[in-house]
Amino acid sequence: VPLAAGVGYSRLHTGAHWFSDVAGGAAIGAGAALALKAVTASRPLIPTQEPTAETIALPVLADGAGLFILVNPGSGKGLGRPDPEPLLAERLPAADVHVLGDGDDIAALIRDRLAGAAPPTVLGIVGGDGSVGAVAHEARLAGLPLLVLPGGTFNHFAKAAGLETFDAALDAFAAGTGREVDAAELAFPTGERRTVLNTASVGVYPAFVAERERHEDRWGKPLAALIAAVRVLRRSEPFEVEVDGSVRRIWSVFVGVDRYYPLTVAPIERRRLDDGLLDVRILGAGRTPRTRGALALAFGGRADTFVARLPFLQGPPAVDGFTAQELSIAAHGEDPGYAHDGEAATDTPGDALRLTLLPAALRVYAP
Repeated sequence: VPLAAGVGYSRLHTGAHWFSDVAGGAAIGAGAALALKAVTASRPLIPTQEPTAETIALPVLADGAGLFILVNPGSGKGLGRPDPEPLLAERLPAADVHVLGDGDDIAALIRDRLAGAAPPTVLGIVGGDGSVGAVAHEARLAGLPLLVLPGGTFNHFAKAAGLETFDAALDAFAAGTGREVDAAELAFPTGERRTVLNTASVGVYPAFVAERERHEDRWGKPLAALIAAVRVLRRSEPFEVEVDGSVRRIWSVFVGVDRYYPLTVAPIERRRLDDGLLDVRILGAGRTPRTRGALALAFGGRADTFVARLPFLQGPPAVDGFTAQELSIAAHGEDPGYAHDGEAATDTPGDALRLTLLPAALRVYAP
């Protein structure tokens, strides 16, 4: 609308058309748009809100006895959140609270408690997605429920579970309400295994998300996405990757636990935690990799479909998406690095990464 209004004003300002010409053109354009909207069914880019999973009953620990909860004091610094320690002391005075220090190993701390004379019956964490993922891995292996207090910068998992605040999490804990949520297991050739709650990726996706978030407050998501896509792809190179035996030249592979929205290479959120599938998005590199790649990375497959019709940018779709239960990813040649649940690494370890969906693998306190 602003662009059309500017063109219309320029026609009047330069004397190229009469006012009646501009008004008539505007009426024809608006009428055509309204008529087309009236005869075509609209499809929302993001579905309506759905429940994140069915509610289940979890143990009620009135004073926190039986809860071992770790607090990551380095998560979400500078965001003005309340100090969790006084809150935990007030609402869960009998809980075993451990504030993580330099050199602390989350897995070792939890396993020591589980091997003790009075092992915990619930594990908890105050922290961001990286800390939550580490504790969730131990909770999954031990078969224990998980209490998550959103103490990080973005808290993607906590938000998907409806845990926007400390009070929401503690109220669910007091009521004993929870949900069974999906997870994925990330396996390395070395034998190491990690639990993934949100996403895993290989390639430029982590750098793109970080760059986009730097500009969102000032420019908004669409323009920030375009700026981030141009900057990230300008300093990157496509690489060869083998996805389930098929070798392709790409910019990135994104894998989400359950379906993510909107339908772009870099989606923002999910509506459920129990879809029972992996959501895979691949950004391919064609004959004009940076131009097509930047547009597809910023605006998704629909924009790429339109751009692909232009004479100088024609080619196969840059965005490929599908769902799976299991996925293997092996980078060939230069190592593009990988990331999972907000934790990035510069090296992709070993020959291949394998992600396997684990339906209803974790019980989490949630409203």
